[in-house]
Amino acid sequence: MCCQLDYRENLIVDANNPVLAFKATRDRYTGEGNPFAGRPYLASPCSEDALTWNVFRWLQAHGHEDVIGHCLGMEIPKAILFWGFDCQSPGEYQFALGELIRSVDGVRRGQVTEPDLVLIGPKTVLFVECKLGRAGQPLYQPWSGKGAKRLGDYREQLDRARIELFGPALEQTKAECYYQLVRNTFYAVMLARALERQNAVVTALLNADNTDCNRRYATPREQLAAFRELVRSDACQVRLPTWQDVTERIEQQIGVCQASVRLRQTLEGCR
Repeated sequence: MCCQLDYRENLIVDANNPVLAFKATRDRYTGEGNPFAGRPYLASPCSEDALTWNVFRWLQAHGHEDVIGHCLGMEIPKAILFWGFDCQSPGEYQFALGELIRSVDGVRRGQVTEPDLVLIGPKTVLFVECKLGRAGQPLYQPWSGKGAKRLGDYREQLDRARIELFGPALEQTKAECYYQLVRNTFYAVMLARALERQNAVVTALLNADNTDCNRRYATPREQLAAFRELVRSDACQVRLPTWQDVTERIEQQIGVCQASVRLRQTLEGCR
């Protein structure tokens, strides 16, 4: 599947935003002989980052924050952070998230956590992990991470804050299978505490068309359900909506629009 020569052609709103320029420079295809080497992931028709921007930034830019809240099951967000950045009015929420991540992930070598989407409302902090997947993958574990190197740090921070988040069944092997979700859950709870919000929520947005491609293995939906059992629900809610759910909720609220049309096109192209 080809990539656009100019990643901005893959975006339907605010394509010249400096946050996107930073993202395109950092996250790109590499590898000797790769015909797409040097091109950003944002240029791919099945880019999860491009879809996230095309849907939620479009809604935000058109004043539909209430629709975003409805799509993701929370109150109207006061701030929306894309990969940790507030594209409209950078301020206390962006700083609070950045300071928190630097104080934990940032003290060790390696890439630090970069949550896809963070919504902050009057009562809720919600972290969204956005995935599309490809049809036909024999074993699809989109949130796995070898080593789960910072799990000990997360447990130590939670102990210091006297927060009971993960049950004893979350041992190293399971942590590796769910590492991105573990990180998002940890930071959702810690950011909610820092911002004095009552609710911490983690949502994993999946493409429903690609979740049941091989019945030899647990589907991503089943994997998410199993992960939810490892998290104390009184500390953090784990939700399982799909991009298809988001499409329907957008169109219920404001009808067919540029964001929902692009969402349907992207889902169709990733089958």
